[in-house]
Amino acid sequence: MRNRVRRVALVVVAGVLALGLATLVWTVGNTVGTPNGMQGDVALGAVDDSDPTRTSMPAAATAADPDWTVIVDGFVDTPLSLTIDDIAAMPPTTVYGVLICVGLPTSPLDEGRWTGVRLGYILEQAGVSPEAVKVAFYADDGFTTDLPITTAMRDDIILAYERDGEPLYENLRLVVPCKWGYKWIRDLIHIELVDYDFLGHYESQGYSDEAEIPGDIDCDGVTDEEDNCESVSNPDQTDTDGDSLGDACDPDNDDDGILDDGDGSGVEGDNPCSGGQTTDCDDNCPVVDNEEQTNTDADLEAGGASVVGDALGDACDDDDDSDEFSDDVETYLSTVAVDNCVHSPPGPGGDAWPLDNNVDRSVTVVGDVLNYVDNIGLPVDGAPILQRLDLSADGSITTVGDVLPFSGNIGAGCT
Repeated sequence: MRNRVRRVALVVVAGVLALGLATLVWTVGNTVGTPNGMQGDVALGAVDDSDPTRTSMPAAATAADPDWTVIVDGFVDTPLSLTIDDIAAMPPTTVYGVLICVGLPTSPLDEGRWTGVRLGYILEQAGVSPEAVKVAFYADDGFTTDLPITTAMRDDIILAYERDGEPLYENLRLVVPCKWGYKWIRDLIHIELVDYDFLGHYESQGYSDEAEIPGDIDCDGVTDEEDNCESVSNPDQTDTDGDSLGDACDPDNDDDGILDDGDGSGVEGDNPCSGGQTTDCDDNCPVVDNEEQTNTDADLEAGGASVVGDALGDACDDDDDSDEFSDDVETYLSTVAVDNCVHSPPGPGGDAWPLDNNVDRSVTVVGDVLNYVDNIGLPVDGAPILQRLDLSADGSITTVGDVLPFSGNIGAGCT
């Protein structure tokens, strides 16, 4: 009786599949300081000079004000009034930056990947008048700073509302990589374009208006003496092949003799090696040693097989034959992981497509799905026949894990 119920259930599932019903189935470090790092209660417009690091201090852990507004005016064609939501709706840019105060040069106060809108984009929307020479920034507590127009238009200078994917507690932070923290003004309320040499709070007291941080020319928070890519920002200092040259500036990250930009186009990965080619092409696994540059699925596609090849070499591709079953699963099933179909040149053929368990180059209810009748619910327990049916490689035969993968493939064939 139990076998009869299993058989009926499998026939029903197979019938459903045959009908084509395939669709069945910022937190760390943001706990100190008051607005703009002020010490104690300071009235708007009265700047406290007791702590020269205050403009770099992270905000207290309170949510940003959704009604916060920033005015952009001065020598512009169209003055703007922008809420945080307005700014968040603009094209986003993410930059890496280390916030370092001039008073604490060896102790970065914050660092990470900051997301916001290019200051230059906002200025472009306002329209910069030819008379403008500087941008003046004003915070709600009266603190000010400045940037020359040319610096303000840099691609890596942004008004940030997130860091490392988390909303900032403060109401917008000007992120200025490679500059001392007093340029990183937060809680901005006013951006004014001026036609004279405006100097911010600390700049007017003799602090460098350029605010360049010495000893770190790529601004990644690693000193030039210790940086494994002195001229290319790489804060994580990743060095895959251990040759003391960071991946960010190493032409061959995995030291396999195949250059990451082997065709010299200036773009890594735009012309990956395939078909046995190893010169004048880009490493198809740039961080995995693979001198042969074997790319099985690309070769299969080129040979007329019914697969779509990819740009990944086998050394870093978890599905070498692009048959939608990983190499690990195919090893478990004892199917051929480097071919998609039996008798399919240029591959080796054999039992290659996991769905084609009767090895006839097509998927049918009778030939493939009904093989599961009487086996649903059974543990594999090392039985080769059951292991071949265990498409989910979970050690047991189930309808969801092993029969439903046929959904949408009934009637399909392979070449």
